[in-house]
Amino acid sequence: MVQKFQNWGDNRNKGTCVHCGAPNETRDHAPSIIFLDDPLPSDLPVSPSCARCNQGFSDDELYLAALLESVISGTADPEKIGR
Repeated sequence: MVQKFQNWGDNRNKGTCVHCGAPNETRDHAPSIIFLDDPLPSDLPVSPSCARCNQGFSDDELYLAALLESVISGTADPEKIGR
């Protein structure tokens, strides 16, 4: 079960991206969904994020997930990676 934390930020930070301070447009999951198996928990923590930051991290998360799966499976052959 995911533990919820109270937001101790002040009102100046509400409605802004946690990464850059721009107006928030999306929600960023923590941890990223790409690192989780199905079924996903229904209560994943999210933080406000602008579209640029949220999408900007996606390629990095995909690369890291592919690297981790290659290390875990012992191969970089996509046919032999289980995920």
